[in-house]
Amino acid sequence: MNTAAAIKAAICRPQSYCSLLKTAFFHSTPVLERKRRSSSSSDGLFTTCKSNAQKKKRSKKFLREHQEAVRRAVEELKQEREEAAKKAKEAKEKEKTKRPLNSWRSKYNFYEGGEEKDEKEEENKEDGYGSRKSRGSVFESIEYQASHRQTLGLSPWGPLKLEDVKKAYRTCALQWHPDRHEEFNKEAAEEKFKLCTVAYQSLIEKLAVK
Repeated sequence: MNTAAAIKAAICRPQSYCSLLKTAFFHSTPVLERKRRSSSSSDGLFTTCKSNAQKKKRSKKFLREHQEAVRRAVEELKQEREEAAKKAKEAKEKEKTKRPLNSWRSKYNFYEGGEEKDEKEEENKEDGYGSRKSRGSVFESIEYQASHRQTLGLSPWGPLKLEDVKKAYRTCALQWHPDRHEEFNKEAAEEKFKLCTVAYQSLIEKLAVK
């Protein structure tokens, strides 16, 4: 009787062991699956954070480079204005030195009256040319300002406020910022963004002078 019981226990034990293994695997499978999914989710989150950090870094670098380009453009514009003012001043001084010499010669000429008349006519012509040139410079400045207004989407003529310029620049910057465009269109967007910034700087300077 004891032998039969031992044989029965020996036969039943492997089956019980296999059953325990099956139960253990059954309960452990969801935990492993959850761990795998958690690891995959963590990797995806890390990749997303890394990509966002790289985009932010590129955006900061582009803004620094763009601000430097704008600063150089403004400095060049100031230098051009200073050079133009200097040349105009030199031309005026040169003209002043010529006029006394012509006046001295006219005193010793037999046709003093006729020469003085000719000189006056010549001076009037020069004054007329100067006024036309001055009007032309003003007209060119107005056209230049109108072009900058249109670049920012503003009306080319009429009164202009500082707040209007700032609002138009914000709209332009949001529309043409390179980070908002695909790779194939980034270069064109960057050029447009630079034009908007240069126009903004120029109009701000004009309004500050006024």
